Amino acid sequence: MAAATTETSYPCLLAGAVLGGGRYVVVREINRGGAAVVYEAVDREMQMAVAIKAVILDVRTRDAQVTRERVEREIKNAAVITHENVIRLLNVFAEGNCLALVLELVRGCDLLELINNSGGMLTESMARHYFLQLVSGVEYLHQRGVCHRDLKPENCMVDLATNQLKIIDLGLSKHMQSARTLGIGTPDYMAPELVLRPSYSLPQTPALGTVMEEEGGAGVAGGAAAPSPASVAGASGDAFASTTATTRGYDASAADVWSMGATLYLMVCGAYPFEDPSQPRNLAATLRNVSQGKYRPLPRHLSAEVGHLLSRMFDPDPTRRITLREIREASWCQQNQNAAVQA
Repeated sequence: MAAATTETSYPCLLAGAVLGGGRYVVVREINRGGAAVVYEAVDREMQMAVAIKAVILDVRTRDAQVTRERVEREIKNAAVITHENVIRLLNVFAEGNCLALVLELVRGCDLLELINNSGGMLTESMARHYFLQLVSGVEYLHQRGVCHRDLKPENCMVDLATNQLKIIDLGLSKHMQSARTLGIGTPDYMAPELVLRPSYSLPQTPALGTVMEEEGGAGVAGGAAAPSPASVAGASGDAFASTTATTRGYDASAADVWSMGATLYLMVCGAYPFEDPSQPRNLAATLRNVSQGKYRPLPRHLSAEVGHLLSRMFDPDPTRRITLREIREASWCQQNQNAAVQA
């Protein structure tokens, strides 16, 4: 990589840095997280703007193997995905001690930021516009036997020029069959069948402490600080993962539907559905509400149709939970899509 790194730091590249044997030129840093750094760059060969996700693979920490496995999964899954609502992987190359994933560039923000910038919640019309794109992308993944396992607003990018949504971060995605024995997710969006698995026990600590950290002070629901779910299993990842696989299976597609419901709830309500208002930073309270399918009452201004859809997506029994096909047929999703979307 064209800049110095340490065992625990990720590359800091300045504008003009050249990568990939001279093919890519860095424009700016877009985002920096616990697992990678993302840059905007120019592909000289294709004459187009791209995003480059740089991940260090030889970091000598206890999470190095987890990071490597996630990157390998992301490459494997993204390489066969071509859909307008799923981010495209364009190329992969090694650069020093980093692996660089060249991705389709989305000029915009993630869905959580869009919600915050829209006053803390979206109108039902706007929410429907983005939600149906999420349904389309997830449906495509499921048809190819891939479940995402960490659907949330932070993993949905929105192109502000076209209002097009794209699902990102396939690092936790797995094929349906192999995903049935390992619980994955982020606490506020995790299905109850994952919380109730024998391999997972509710934390006893009364407060979140270092388990869930706020990132950037973004607000929802009229400016209140929005806790950004972080890794419960470790500091390097951005999702909760049970550390012990079990033989008790679960329906990975139904778990994705639950997470989509939590995302829709946040869009139209401006709050996390299972967060206890009296204990907003208590992870144990949140997960107990999840395990019981007990979500916060909907605001009175919302339509009965969206309320009915959410109730079906939040059915604690995955065998009764609404399917993607049924979601498309739901009356709320069938309503007029011609209304202008103002982001």
